[in-house]
Amino acid sequence: MITLPVEAQQGSTTLHVLCSNVIKEALERLRPSFERSSGLKLTVDYGASAELRRTAQADPSFDLVLLTTGIVDELAKTGIVIPGSAQAIAQANLAVAARADAPPADVSTRDGMRRRLQASASLTYSRDGGGVPAIERMLMQLGLASELQSRIVKQSEAGRAAEAVALGEQELAFAPLTEIVAVKGVRVLGLFPEEFQSPLAISSAVGARASNASGARALAAFLIAPASMTVIEATGMSRTAK
Repeated sequence: MITLPVEAQQGSTTLHVLCSNVIKEALERLRPSFERSSGLKLTVDYGASAELRRTAQADPSFDLVLLTTGIVDELAKTGIVIPGSAQAIAQANLAVAARADAPPADVSTRDGMRRRLQASASLTYSRDGGGVPAIERMLMQLGLASELQSRIVKQSEAGRAAEAVALGEQELAFAPLTEIVAVKGVRVLGLFPEEFQSPLAISSAVGARASNASGARALAAFLIAPASMTVIEATGMSRTAK
């Protein structure tokens, strides 16, 4: 059981959470346990961290954010979340998705990744995803940005890249590992080569105008408890490097 402080018990019984798709699968798995143990209900807006930053800026009446660490830091600097309330949760590596029946390919090296991308008919990734800078930097450094330009489809709906591959709309997808393992009909072809890898770290922070700040802190603490971390790691995330 989660023992809430008195002020959390007296606050709103609903927590409004803005949550990156990177950690969506983990939160969905943990949500029933938290709600059952705390007596609090979660209402969650999922999306790309960049999208949810705009949501937070436009309407800061949320309780907790679970967003990429850089964006959490930005929100703290502008007072949208409480400075000092940030808590590192976990991180997800960038990976390549293919249909479940696709033949294996070694994309763990620069040359292997280049060969597989050159052989692909199409490639997709989220337009606003946190991994976009790393993805486009890799394509530039592989010398493939111009060659693949006409084959790339940028998804306007956050978190949909792997689903597009499962539906046969595109051949390959770049996405955080967590977004790939959550989709049926696709496989993880491999992680980005180490030289191009840029893990997406997720942190929590309490909203400056939270209706139940103590409840939000309780959820943040719940997420880093050992039992919760076991669930989070099972979705493809790892503990954030210190």
